[in-house]
Amino acid sequence: MKTNLLAGFTTLITLGLGVGVASAADLPGLDDTYLGADLGFASIDSNAGTADLMDAKLRGGAFVYEDLLSLEGRIGLGINDDRLDAGADVEINHLYGVYGVAHYPVLDSADVYGLLGYSGLEAGVAGVDETYSGVSYGAGATVDVIENIEGYAEFTRYFDDQDVTVDSLSIGAKYNF
Repeated sequence: MKTNLLAGFTTLITLGLGVGVASAADLPGLDDTYLGADLGFASIDSNAGTADLMDAKLRGGAFVYEDLLSLEGRIGLGINDDRLDAGADVEINHLYGVYGVAHYPVLDSADVYGLLGYSGLEAGVAGVDETYSGVSYGAGATVDVIENIEGYAEFTRYFDDQDVTVDSLSIGAKYNF
């Protein structure tokens, strides 16, 4: 099942980026927008132990103030499953989020950024779907690769309460329209 989801998600990313890049010149108002995709290495820590998982995400955003502040949305799917120390199987079914992102240029070709927003995710734990949502935050860095394309690395804390913490370290690329 996860293999079919990954194949479908890969097709979605390829089509989305291909259509977006091919039509950027034809659509007015895309000057300050971006579309990206990444692979995340997630960790779920709970009272029952730790699970290391992978996720794939699409992100889209628009700069609302110069190149310094953007609003961004993300959707993603889990790729694999793992077993908590207590023996329960865990997988990320899907995740989503909306964030404000503050960018700070450190070089002509590199930025650092912080993000703050709201995320939700559904995880299968021992065959039962559990939903987690709340305030999320993180930090990352982008580097220009070629014209209009940036690579990035990011740490995000998706969810944190007394019983469960969900973190992700992601790497990816985005196309700036």
